Amino acid sequence: MEDINLLKRVAQDINFLKKKVNRIEEEVLDISNELHEVRPEYIKKLKKIKDEGTISQKEFEKKFGVRF
Repeated sequence: MEDINLLKRVAQDINFLKKKVNRIEEEVLDISNELHEVRPEYIKKLKKIKDEGTISQKEFEKKFGVRF
């Protein structure tokens, strides 16, 4: 009977550790996603877009001859 209780305890501990490892993996993935650097060429493109500004839908339709 003592062996069965010990095995149950080991199974519970393993289940607990599996949950902890899964949570750690999720947190590491979240951190990794936040730390990825943006490519320099993308930053240049974003700056160019920002400098050019935006136009309204009406201006876009007029400029390109389309209607939405």
